[in-house]
Amino acid sequence: MTDPSARIVTHMNKDHHLAVLDYVVVYGNENLKDIDTSSVRITNVTEEHLVLAYKNKTGQDQTLSLDWNMTEDGEGLHVETILDIKAKLIAMAKYAAKKQGFSHKQITTVLYPTTPGPILTYVFAALCVATYFKKDFLRAAIRLISKHHSPGTESFLKFFDNWIFTIAIATYTAHVLEVVFLTWPKTVKYRMPLPTKIAWLVFTLFEGILHAPRLRTLTA
Repeated sequence: MTDPSARIVTHMNKDHHLAVLDYVVVYGNENLKDIDTSSVRITNVTEEHLVLAYKNKTGQDQTLSLDWNMTEDGEGLHVETILDIKAKLIAMAKYAAKKQGFSHKQITTVLYPTTPGPILTYVFAALCVATYFKKDFLRAAIRLISKHHSPGTESFLKFFDNWIFTIAIATYTAHVLEVVFLTWPKTVKYRMPLPTKIAWLVFTLFEGILHAPRLRTLTA
């Protein structure tokens, strides 16, 4: 049977490297910029303590030993047996992330729009660009489909011709504000990698608040 301590070490180092790094930063009072983040790892787990090893930016080996029951976790958990360690590690991860202003969760997933509402925002953007280069683009496109159109269609086309850019300016101004005040703080809080961060910022710029349900499924 596999040693439970070894399983914990392997699991944490492989699947929860961000939490291990947070332990070093918060409990070891280290500055993230001074650490070789790829070197951070748990080396030993017992019922008494947790031992971590890492290198600083000068290449020097460092060791951090934490006594379970002397380590703040925000919940006051105590470790008596090996079975108590999982809950303690989770509580410590939440506490260490919160101390830095982050969530203990990291979002690395991009969820693309699949419903009509968000998808139509990209159609609107394409129409804005096309109309900028050819003012009667939509009128010409409709004419290709049908040579005759109803009075209602003509009224819509006149409204579109007259107001499309005013509507676009108002829409994208609002979306830029949503990027700055809504989505950007979440990309920081959930420590998104750069490609993921860019994707969610672009979603917000084009879709506005319509991107929120997809992002909410990841942060819930």
